[in-house]
Amino acid sequence: MNRLGSASGVSFLIGVLGLAALACIAAWPDMEASVFDPDTAQAGNPAPGMLHCPVVLAADETGTVTARFANRSVVTDSFRVRGRVSRGYVSFWRQHSEQVVLPPGATRVVTWPVSVADAAYRRLILVRVMALPSARSPARQASCGILVVGVNGVPGRWLFAAALLLALSLLVAGALGWLRGQRDRGATGAPGARRSVREALGQPKAAIARRLGFVALVVGSSLLAGLWGWWLASLLLLFVAVLAAVTLLEQPRGGGQS
Repeated sequence: MNRLGSASGVSFLIGVLGLAALACIAAWPDMEASVFDPDTAQAGNPAPGMLHCPVVLAADETGTVTARFANRSVVTDSFRVRGRVSRGYVSFWRQHSEQVVLPPGATRVVTWPVSVADAAYRRLILVRVMALPSARSPARQASCGILVVGVNGVPGRWLFAAALLLALSLLVAGALGWLRGQRDRGATGAPGARRSVREALGQPKAAIARRLGFVALVVGSSLLAGLWGWWLASLLLLFVAVLAAVTLLEQPRGGGQS
């Protein structure tokens, strides 16, 4: 690990840290939303995939929260949908209510606009949606959260996509640059003596490379879980990545040399 002071190593580490930060951005608002409006949360069965929120909103942007309902039975279903959105504070909210009628095999999408005015402490927009019980279906509920960033003029999804692209670029460029440098170093460090990557790394450095790759893979999986709304899995994967990184740092310094 002490050999990662090169530009390639720094680029790789910044890329991994960037992905970890984006995973936190994706998971943290949903974690906060999970305890928003607790009475509604206890009144209905969790419905993963029913509700979708933007990950990030700009300060001057209006976003859209969507809830999707499907009727897979052969009988028309009718139920009331109630959506609650935070209104400046965690304990305050505004409510939308709408009757949904679904013929057999039909799908309906219900939407609500959200903006920075809804953000608790001007930072997190918290949403809880509940489909009240009907003769055909039980009560269902879901929650999600949105992070508001203090940027104007650029949509939040563009900011998130740009940050993701930058982090991935740094990670890939760092990994390829480091591996190319190790391969070109040669068996005795002589310039121009090219070998395969495995031969150039040697056993200790190959082990470090595998562990760094594992950390990057776990962090990437954490980001994907957060984007899918699985905030608990996302945070657990981040914890695993931190443990793996700490274990790598605690390896004897001599283990990183060939």
